Amino acid sequence: MQESENCLKELASSLDVYGQSVSLTFKGKETFTTWPGVFASCILIIIVLAFAIYRAIILFERIDPNVSQKSFLEDLDHAEPFMPFQPNSENGTAFDIAFGLGAPLDPTIAYYQVSLTTMAYVDGVKKRITQKLPFGPCGTQYFKYPDQEIVQTYGIGNYLCIYDKSNISF
Repeated sequence: MQESENCLKELASSLDVYGQSVSLTFKGKETFTTWPGVFASCILIIIVLAFAIYRAIILFERIDPNVSQKSFLEDLDHAEPFMPFQPNSENGTAFDIAFGLGAPLDPTIAYYQVSLTTMAYVDGVKKRITQKLPFGPCGTQYFKYPDQEIVQTYGIGNYLCIYDKSNISF
């Protein structure tokens, strides 16, 4: 009987939507401040502001924040240049590229331009060197593929090719 009365009282008190909360105060305030708390709060605010300023600089200056390290298994200072357009000594094949949309572009709207950009150190300063490469229709002469019949079947001869690939190296 006692348990059912307690249950009934708990149910009735949970229905009271106008109940008052009880809290403790110290000198009329609900919080108690200390100098170590002030110091920790200031440090935290400074860290958050510094991080926000750092991220804003990255956002507005469009800086890439990624840090990467390149590691090679070969010493590139003494390696031969990689020239993919030169025929391979093992099987005589080479990489080649053709580009285009399959139809000529209207020159009043758009045009193609092929550039070779290399980075070089000149007097200790990194310089970007850009040179335009001549290009035109591939035909059968400028797209190097062992089976030219396949080139014609797929219409690659109608695309554009770089004429002189001898100075392209990686």
